Amino acid sequence: MGPIQRVIIRDAVMSVVRHPRLTLLIAAILLLVGTSLAWTRLTISTDQNKLFSAKVPFFHKYLEFIREFPENEAMYITLQARNPDHPPSARQWIQCANAVARRVAGLHQYVNSVDSHVPLKQLGRQALLFADWPLVKMAAAQSSAFAVLGQLWGQKPSVAERLLGSSRLERFLRLAAAQPPSTEAAKLLVPMMESLRASLQPPARTSARLSGAANLSHLIGGARTDPSAWGYYYFPEANNSSRYLLVIRVYPHFTYDSLAAISTPLTHIGAAIKSAMPPFAAEFKVGMTGRAVLSSAEMKITTHDTDLAEVVAMVTVLAGLILMLRSVWLALAASVSLAVAIGWTFGYATLAVGQLNLLSTVFVIALIGIGMDYLIQIVIRYRREVRRYQRPLAVWVRVFRYTGPPVITACLGAAGAFWVANLTAFRGA
Repeated sequence: MGPIQRVIIRDAVMSVVRHPRLTLLIAAILLLVGTSLAWTRLTISTDQNKLFSAKVPFFHKYLEFIREFPENEAMYITLQARNPDHPPSARQWIQCANAVARRVAGLHQYVNSVDSHVPLKQLGRQALLFADWPLVKMAAAQSSAFAVLGQLWGQKPSVAERLLGSSRLERFLRLAAAQPPSTEAAKLLVPMMESLRASLQPPARTSARLSGAANLSHLIGGARTDPSAWGYYYFPEANNSSRYLLVIRVYPHFTYDSLAAISTPLTHIGAAIKSAMPPFAAEFKVGMTGRAVLSSAEMKITTHDTDLAEVVAMVTVLAGLILMLRSVWLALAASVSLAVAIGWTFGYATLAVGQLNLLSTVFVIALIGIGMDYLIQIVIRYRREVRRYQRPLAVWVRVFRYTGPPVITACLGAAGAFWVANLTAFRGA
């Protein structure tokens, strides 16, 4: 027995054996401090973009791309018609999209922004929506139908126009009555007259009045009447161009500091969508997609499988110890010691590192295997020595005399293998 081992046995092992209760108290305090630190201060980064070095050229380009085009990281709410053969009207699409967008936008804690259509106010002076060029030229050619109407309602009336009546409505009606009959005039005047008639209905017929707004989109030949004409994200489905879906873009607020950092905002967003859909459930189906949604599903599966693997590993180790050692008490003592050591390890990780990532979380399973390798040597040696000696001091001195060097050597080897990671330029999240 060398001088270092002699000092360890004399000062450490003998002190532990002579003061078992004090040793257990100190171990319990360290465990409480370690687990408390890990529970309150140790965070887990769930940002998958930090699992790879940004210095690698292709990944650096990818990070620059998603920074300049953040819509690739957004989540999307999809609205689909339940009966594609008889799709809802454009107004129904728009009303449903607006209702869902308003409800989701109210989640200020979990949502940064929501847009169901082109945000014109954010586009500045260039915020113009153009249709196809042939349709634009056709609309310009047919815009003369609105010229007189615009002058009559928007400009200050001339002396001649004042002779037609004292109000804009009276002047409009008299001017319309003076127009010669034509198909083009009928296209303009009929819906406007119907809208005026609906607006004069008694208050009891409010719904009729609200639904009587004039729709003049048919005045332009070939004009679109679907939600895309109003800037909504309305697209044909990829696998069937005759069916359409409307997309609402959502930028969730993720903190990436826990395993639930992605799933929690999406859970609240899903609840908000569900609460907004009852008035439209008969016409629309709703869903969510995007990288955030996929990441949330992956995180739930990973968390469930990791927790299950850790429990199975501990139970398997305990069962194996009971079977091999033929002693429930020795197996329980080894398992409890392992759990305490893992608690200390997480406390140290909190102080030394401060944050784990998705890769380092799986090291709990490695700790179970590596830690039990050392404990098996101690437990087996203890079982042998306790049969030969009765005094606890004599037993434990011999246990650590024979198991100390190999256990310490194995620990230093494992620590050295992990320490090599400090030599790399990238250390993860």
